Amino acid sequence: MIRPALPQIHVLYENPAWIPPLQEALAREGFRVRLVHVNEGLVDPSTPPPEGIWINRISPSSHTRGHVHTVELARQILYWLESHGRRVINGLGAFELEMSKLRQDLVLRRHGIRTPRTVLAVGREHLLDAAATFDGPFITKHDQGGKGLGIRLFRDARELERHLDGDGFDAGPAPG
Repeated sequence: MIRPALPQIHVLYENPAWIPPLQEALAREGFRVRLVHVNEGLVDPSTPPPEGIWINRISPSSHTRGHVHTVELARQILYWLESHGRRVINGLGAFELEMSKLRQDLVLRRHGIRTPRTVLAVGREHLLDAAATFDGPFITKHDQGGKGLGIRLFRDARELERHLDGDGFDAGPAPG
């Protein structure tokens, strides 16, 4: 019996440490694997992407490894791939959901999964306004963090205000 040729696998990645297990498993199954490092690059929308199956292994925490352009470039690449009808595993919809704690909260709630009270606030005054609505301790989390970036427990809004005014405050990555 003749076995049909397997499609080319293209892996979008930015962290090489995560690639060997995936690459080895795909190779064992007979797939040809092409690695596509996403940090800098060029996308010509008039040129179709190569045929095959595309796997997105980009992480929202890429900025913590010095890859400050990866997330925005990945968004554009994923849109380009999907616009050309390529099969993408962990495509743009999944990536956008992974990028946002607010979106995750909304999806979980839509499916009846209870979540802690979540508020999105951008800017110092909005952070303080949101903090004032919590009765008791609360946790902050950057919408796009990675590695626990921005997770911090505060007893009240005054403690958050002191933190915002101090040297240790990290606003997280700037939107692309």
